[in-house]
Amino acid sequence: MEECIFLSAHLPSPFSKQAGQRLAYNRLSWLSNHYTVNLITFQNESEKEDDLEKIFNFCREFYIYPIDKMRRLKNFIGAFNEPLHIAVRNDKRIVNCVKDILARRNISFVWMEYEQMAYYQQWLKDTPSVVVCHDALSQMYERKMQGKSLINFFYRLQFYKTKKWEKNIVSKCDAIVTLSEKDRQIILQTTGCSKEKCFVSFPKVTRYKSDVLKNNTEKDGICFFGAMSRDENIEAVKWFLDNIWISLKKKNQKLKFYIIGSSPDENLIEYTQQYSDVIVTGFVDNPANIMGRCFFSVAPLFHGAGVKIKVIECMEQGLPVITTQVGAEGIYAKQENGLFITNQRKEYLKFCQKLLESDINSYSLAASRWFTDSYECNEESENDILDIVNYIERD
Repeated sequence: MEECIFLSAHLPSPFSKQAGQRLAYNRLSWLSNHYTVNLITFQNESEKEDDLEKIFNFCREFYIYPIDKMRRLKNFIGAFNEPLHIAVRNDKRIVNCVKDILARRNISFVWMEYEQMAYYQQWLKDTPSVVVCHDALSQMYERKMQGKSLINFFYRLQFYKTKKWEKNIVSKCDAIVTLSEKDRQIILQTTGCSKEKCFVSFPKVTRYKSDVLKNNTEKDGICFFGAMSRDENIEAVKWFLDNIWISLKKKNQKLKFYIIGSSPDENLIEYTQQYSDVIVTGFVDNPANIMGRCFFSVAPLFHGAGVKIKVIECMEQGLPVITTQVGAEGIYAKQENGLFITNQRKEYLKFCQKLLESDINSYSLAASRWFTDSYECNEESENDILDIVNYIERD
């Protein structure tokens, strides 16, 4: 059986609280069905798993390198000319491990999860490579650079450095994978690579199943669903509370707001205490149990990049979603499908009131139907991954 190296910027795991790491694990698992896999991955402080031997038992070898603030600083100092996200992943341990495996084994290709891992492409020599861009990093910085403060200037510098890096480094990979057509167009524009080598692989979302029959669940709230350690999610929740929640509560005194997501910090918890009926759940094993109690979900995101998988997962659950242009990127659904999009406060409030006053079941069915009829049939599969590998090996 042919061998490959699987490089990841974050620990792939089926149990991760982050959707991107579950997606990475899917690809790792699919590849292992057809190739002998050697895994090399970073592990952040929050990426804890109890039994790594069991999770990666299908890998021939796996090497896990912890990374913390001191290690990131050391890596950054060693590559300060690189964009920030790339510099902190400039790790000699990874370089040496890649070189060692390439010297000892007959490696057919290298699969790299997350755009920043393309940094290691320069040590692969003639070994074919694939990079999966979970986000378009240049777009992420572009959104943060708006304004005239010192931090905005820093992000503007990172934006230009990242665009240059994408053109010079990411473009050298033999295949580039994005999670949406929108990101594909950004990557094509910044790298200047041919359309044939840039693939779209729509993320496979998690199906949650409620422990309670929907007919037996009384709805009493709305929810936000997402990892609460991410700055853009914290910003979104605070914006909703400050701009929308008070007005909704005046007309719906019994309404609850559920903030579902892992790792909420103490500052966020303290911030929510000034509002009534706001429930910060933290991580829950089965969010469907709480979603079943909600009329709809909100996702007022103004920063970040890439497809917001949590929006799709809410729609799969039959939850209409009110979001922004950023939250809806790469998701081809409209109001008739249960996806409401606006960046304006007044219209956002109007959509919320409309859903609370309407027959929510019709919008719920529309969201579920969109997922089944339009999204599910295009989800990434094992065959899609094999097609990408076949492309670079044929090339």
